[in-house]
Amino acid sequence: MARGVAKGCLSVFVIVGVFFGVVGYLLWPTFHPDQKALTKSVELTVVDHWYGTGAGLRTVPDDHIKYHYTVAGHTYEDQTLAVDGSWYQGKRLVACVDPAHPEKYAILLNKGPACGAKDLNNSTATAKRID
Repeated sequence: MARGVAKGCLSVFVIVGVFFGVVGYLLWPTFHPDQKALTKSVELTVVDHWYGTGAGLRTVPDDHIKYHYTVAGHTYEDQTLAVDGSWYQGKRLVACVDPAHPEKYAILLNKGPACGAKDLNNSTATAKRID
């Protein structure tokens, strides 16, 4: 009897694993879009830095930054949570931008992939044109 229960549990485990594997495979492109169009390297400048209140049960405040970058004479702005405490006002970062849609960008966090790579190891974001 115990052997039959073990086989049943194993079967359920395998079926659930296959299900999540297939769902993950199908959803991967949605959460990790191809970033090959982000070919232009631009400099971002942190223009504001502030601490917000922690979300939920966190006791550490969130570290927020606002930054600008310029493409073809137009300035774009966005904001995010800072990766670490070194993203102070005036700090310069590098991002990859889509020249055809300069509002689309991804900040390069590591010295890994170069602009134009399929995966830049960071999410693509959309900035707001401010001029």
